[in-house]
Amino acid sequence: MNEHVHSKIPNGINFQRPAPLQPLLKKLKKAAVIMKLTGLLLLVFTLHISASSLAQKASIVKKDAELKSVLRELHRQTGYFFIYNNEVIKKAVPVTVNLVNADINTILQEVFDKQPLTYFIDKNTILIKTKVVKEPVISAPSQQQTPQQLKVSGLITDDKGEPLAGATVKIKGSAMSSTADQTGHFSLDAAQAGQILQVSFVGYEMQEVKIPAGGQLTVRLSPSVGGLNEVLVVGYGTSLKKDLTGSVGRISAQNINEQAVANPLLALEGRIAGLNVTQTNGTAGAYVSVQIRGSNSIGAGNEPLYVIDGMPFESTPMNLFETYYSTANKYAGYLSPLSSINPGDIESIDVLKDADATAIYGSRGANGVILITTKKGKNTLGKLNVTVGADYGISQVAHQMDLLNTEQYLALRKQAFTNDGLDYAKVSAPDLNVFSPNQNTNWQKVLLGNNAATTNANIKLESGTEQSKFLFSTAYHNEGTVYPGSDNDSRIAIQSGYDFNSINQKFGISIKNNFSYDLNKLPGADLGTSILMAPNFNPYKADGTLNWQGLDDTHPNPLGATNSLYKNTTTNLISNVLLHYKVLHTLDLKLNLGYNQDELESYQGNPFSSFLPNSLYYPAPYAQFGDTKRKSFIIEPQAVYNIKLGEGKLEALAGGTFQRRTNNTAYIYGYNYSSDLLINSASAAGSTLLSNTNYDYRYLSVFGRINYNWKSKLIFNGTIRRDGSSRFGPDKQFGTFWSAGGAYVFSEEELFKKLSDILSFGKLRASYGTTGNDQIADYGYYSKYTAYPYTYQGVATVNPANLANSEYSWETVNKLDVALDLGFFHDRIFITADYYRNRTGNQLVGYPLSLVTGFSTVQYNLPAVIQNKGIELSLSTDNVHTANFSWKTSINFTIPRNTLLSYPGLAGSSNAANYVIGQSINIYRGYEYAGYNQTTGAIIYKDKDGSGTINTSDYVTIGSKDPKFYGGVQNTFAYGNWQLSFAFQYVKKEAFNYLYYTGSANQYGSMTNQDFSTLNNALVPRPTTSSAGYSDYSSSTATWGDASYLRLKNAYLSYNLPKAWLNRVNIASCNLYLQGQNLFTITNYKGLDPETLGLYTPPLRLYTMGIKVGF
Repeated sequence: MNEHVHSKIPNGINFQRPAPLQPLLKKLKKAAVIMKLTGLLLLVFTLHISASSLAQKASIVKKDAELKSVLRELHRQTGYFFIYNNEVIKKAVPVTVNLVNADINTILQEVFDKQPLTYFIDKNTILIKTKVVKEPVISAPSQQQTPQQLKVSGLITDDKGEPLAGATVKIKGSAMSSTADQTGHFSLDAAQAGQILQVSFVGYEMQEVKIPAGGQLTVRLSPSVGGLNEVLVVGYGTSLKKDLTGSVGRISAQNINEQAVANPLLALEGRIAGLNVTQTNGTAGAYVSVQIRGSNSIGAGNEPLYVIDGMPFESTPMNLFETYYSTANKYAGYLSPLSSINPGDIESIDVLKDADATAIYGSRGANGVILITTKKGKNTLGKLNVTVGADYGISQVAHQMDLLNTEQYLALRKQAFTNDGLDYAKVSAPDLNVFSPNQNTNWQKVLLGNNAATTNANIKLESGTEQSKFLFSTAYHNEGTVYPGSDNDSRIAIQSGYDFNSINQKFGISIKNNFSYDLNKLPGADLGTSILMAPNFNPYKADGTLNWQGLDDTHPNPLGATNSLYKNTTTNLISNVLLHYKVLHTLDLKLNLGYNQDELESYQGNPFSSFLPNSLYYPAPYAQFGDTKRKSFIIEPQAVYNIKLGEGKLEALAGGTFQRRTNNTAYIYGYNYSSDLLINSASAAGSTLLSNTNYDYRYLSVFGRINYNWKSKLIFNGTIRRDGSSRFGPDKQFGTFWSAGGAYVFSEEELFKKLSDILSFGKLRASYGTTGNDQIADYGYYSKYTAYPYTYQGVATVNPANLANSEYSWETVNKLDVALDLGFFHDRIFITADYYRNRTGNQLVGYPLSLVTGFSTVQYNLPAVIQNKGIELSLSTDNVHTANFSWKTSINFTIPRNTLLSYPGLAGSSNAANYVIGQSINIYRGYEYAGYNQTTGAIIYKDKDGSGTINTSDYVTIGSKDPKFYGGVQNTFAYGNWQLSFAFQYVKKEAFNYLYYTGSANQYGSMTNQDFSTLNNALVPRPTTSSAGYSDYSSSTATWGDASYLRLKNAYLSYNLPKAWLNRVNIASCNLYLQGQNLFTITNYKGLDPETLGLYTPPLRLYTMGIKVGF
């Protein structure tokens, strides 16, 4: 008969009404949201205190007590179950113990020290058995006594307490070994107390333990960083790296924390094969462009799907107005919604690339999926851990262009007038007639020369047991500007999390909340685009006010933008609740609930002092007011079924998704203000223009997945999803997407097991499937009307916004992926080679229409096919690994190729000049520069068709903005308490130089400065004051060139203070560190930076020093 000691489960939990939270900032308008969040945090904290049912410490004082009574008392205090046979427990001797606030292991060792019994700990259960001791061998008196031998047995688990079947247990220095069975248990005969056991398992750090006198032990192994048993987040679940059938890349919290970045997307640069991350601008909060395996679409979006803690997150900028924009640098000057996420709150970022990994997301997985998982509380054995950190840094522009000085500039200008036969004294040439010839303004220093201070401070509290875990953290970030003035971007982020699992492991709940408030006061104009201002213009008068003398609306004082008022206030709340209940041992029911509210309030005020006096464009002060609010919620019921089938394991997932997202915008343009003092009020404007929009996006789907793992050798994964989207017409709203993937772990074959010391792991995997794309505008399938700002005979008017087409449907991507994973020398060298091929058809485009229709385009399915294919290589090596020193290296390399395979009717379409069959869709077309006429100075282009006339028929493919290859190299060194890591990013590509981005009036000899290399360059057209035909020159082969670069993206040096020092002052840990970002760049690009291109503010060089202390 077995006896179980049961615990009484509380009937309910009492909650107290949370106290209101005072506003964190005086200007924080969303106080109600914060108060609700605080209430939820206090509720979570109450749950944590009430539900912690499995304590790790206890106090027990007994004298000559029965073992049963001792076990009952321990159960009452700790919640552990004790399982034993009554016949076994009768063998126990009385217990005398006196321990106060001791941990459970110490108590058990004391209680069972003199008992003829032993125990095993498995999660929340303690099994008591008879101690097995071998009888000592009695030797003849003349012979030496042999050591006492005993049978060693125990349990091998992972860091979560799950058994590790197949783990190897070996006595160090001998051939004696054993293997753990399916339950993780092992046994060894003829061992000796005090010998060393080496316990190992593929993908885990080997552990050495001493055999105790009782011969019973439990060993818990920790996953090796990046090892095969690393748990990766995939769609609606997790997977061990060794069991993956798809292509997934990851960076961990450690990789992120070692980088001084404010936007988590910037931590991905150069880190994952197949992932191309580009910063559009170096200012705080700037938009970051991300592509996974190239551009799949001509007209629909190419951005990946972002999912944060199970909640889809919209990455499109919310700005309603900006003062600059470039089609070549999309969203330059716009704010990235991802910049509201605190990188320090992130546990991992997983990048899903192929069909096997992305098809579970159906119509939204065409461009890949990025899963961001935030941190949760950890098991601290019931102790409250507090971590406090702070750092301070300085950032600056790392590179300046070599521009002409005043003497060189004026000589070039005068030569231009001479060449044109003009007298500059008789025309409008303020740089020659008004500005001082002795003034030499370094505009790069004036506009981009500030040192921008960066400050970070954070505090984290976490506590937990096996059943209940809690986390709360808050972080402050403040980032200055390299522009003139003291404008800045500041962010406050609050994170909370609570996890609870019942003692019987049947019920679990996980709650996460991430809230951020961001106030960005940086100028809406990129001042880097004005560094070509005439060097002999002084931006200031003698009295310190802005100088406007000699300027006009086309050549304003660039510092006028610093007198404008800018304010972008972003609030972002992401909440997620995940519940699960194990109905059966094999069936787990889950419910994922998510909510996101993202809002941007924008303001730009332009007083008289910000623009030219007597301006023709701006006769009076004006202001813009914008508000964009996005709300989204998601409901996802799921069922997961696991069963052992034959010699393998089968897992089946079935679920559904309902999501609704609303997008509401309001815009006011106020002008004709009578005074600068009134421009902060829309109602005070003399005149206003108003507009607003409301969008409602709905998404409904069902999905399923089957995974079968046969002996960890053959793995199959199949996915299907049926999606419905409100962005398509009534008969086109639903689509079906699927994938099939398989893997063959050939290193599990007996032949390769003999070579395991050399080839420790080998896997061949492949997948094929379809995903979709619905990244188009809402309501495009039917006619829409917008309110017109003018009236007709006193009656308000509306005008048609688009032409209806209810027949267009999903854009689909067929994805093929074949890969080989190889591990050598116990995975100290690990290589992944991946070939992919994506083909996208049924292209969603805005098809060009004749203007006589009244519309420029109509939403349409174009029967064109785009192919992205490439090779991805990843290499990780554990170069040196000793007790005191380690050196690890990671390298990734990607060769992408984008091709337009077919485009029916291309030659007769309006895109004939833009695309070429067999070439990339990201090509630039233009004229081939052939020099200039030495007599007239006219620019000459090659007449490709021999017609004698230069027109679009003579266009050639200048080049493609697609990189030829890209990647990164990371190295990490550890010596004692020191750690050093650094990462390089490299990109091989071509692009237009700065001349392409400066407009059609920047010809040599114009009233704009030039790069020093233009002097005495025979290929450069002769100076002229005329801009006629210059736009063709700036977008021709003449301004195209190499834009490759090698950048030291990150360096990190840290030192952990010795434990002996910290113990004296009751500090658990203290880490001092130095960080550097964008430290240097090697490039031949003619412009400020090859990543942001042209004259946009480049990524800033940043030096940071900080401290992190744990209590």
